[in-house]
Amino acid sequence: RDLAWQNGMLVFNGEPLSDALNEVSRYTSTRFKLSSEELASIKVAGVFKAGDVAGLLESLHTNFSINHERQGKHTVTLTQNTKS
Repeated sequence: RDLAWQNGMLVFNGEPLSDALNEVSRYTSTRFKLSSEELASIKVAGVFKAGDVAGLLESLHTNFSINHERQGKHTVTLTQNTKS
């Protein structure tokens, strides 16, 4: 994990989503807005390419029913789908 960043990878092992997204933002021009504290506290795990925002957003949608909406070129708003 300590060397993964040298290969352009980010590894998350149960960090809150807000922390994971802050880390992603360090490697891209994308900034994330979370719709709630509940969403921010979701624990995430996985390995992602540092610049692959689209892959990350797809994974969040598939695994957590988190939807995204682009707000301009560099901002993404995330909301959790509450439908069962």
